Amino acid sequence: GATITNAGTATGFGEDNTPSFMTQLSSNQSVSSGSFTKIVFNSEDWDTDSAFDTSTGRFTVPSGAAGKYTFYTSVAVDSMDANTNVYVAFYKNGSHAQSGNATPAISTTISSSISASFDLAVADYIEVYSLQNSGSSKNYIGNSTTECLFYGFKQIGA
Repeated sequence: GATITNAGTATGFGEDNTPSFMTQLSSNQSVSSGSFTKIVFNSEDWDTDSAFDTSTGRFTVPSGAAGKYTFYTSVAVDSMDANTNVYVAFYKNGSHAQSGNATPAISTTISSSISASFDLAVADYIEVYSLQNSGSSKNYIGNSTTECLFYGFKQIGA
């Protein structure tokens, strides 16, 4: 039953968190042991501003959309040995920006995830890289499920 009146310019009403996107791997991606490798998410669930390129796995801030963004990624790696590591990292404009890792106590499929926020200008880009140190190549699980995913959105009012 409340009435809201505004004598000036209204901001923040009707805004949404766009650009936004959600992507996944459509098939397994083999990743060698010991070095950061770009994960190329190649299947889109949505991409509100066509800002994600499935051929490169890169989100690029479109014209007029500079601001603060939040990103999340999770990777699932098949058959990791106990006490080995899976690191996942965001790269901003080609440079390592933030990372996290997971270490299984037993041999298993393991997921590693990270979320981060960045202040981005037009044409800045974000990519996901991962490193696993099992000693051999491992499959990052891709079957158009949420086992390996990457999503992001522009924050409202930030």
